[in-house]
Amino acid sequence: MNYESYFIKNFIVRSRQERLQYELKSMKKRQYGIGRFCHHAEDWLDMSKICKTEDFTALTENPKCYVIAYQPELDKLQCSLKHALKLVLGNGMAAVIVGDGFAVVETEQMQGIPVRYFLKLF
Repeated sequence: MNYESYFIKNFIVRSRQERLQYELKSMKKRQYGIGRFCHHAEDWLDMSKICKTEDFTALTENPKCYVIAYQPELDKLQCSLKHALKLVLGNGMAAVIVGDGFAVVETEQMQGIPVRYFLKLF
């Protein structure tokens, strides 16, 4: 599965899909694209896919997932959801965790705590 295309097709508003796809595929623009997306996630995400944390945890029993991250050492990592959550959440950097039927977006920490979006296909 191409997790990046899957994420864009299922969780990004149609008017922004092509641009994000282009930036993620470009070696020069990838980090910029991830950072820009996570700074303005509320403008890019299909908000109808947002779910409550308890709905999200019921969905995920340690499935395989893919990480799109601003940090090069985490970017394109494939691992279990449990491991990805430990690596990504709370580290202050922009990241997206994508799995089959779900995604977690953590915005970059600017002030206070970063915003987290839990998304799932209904």
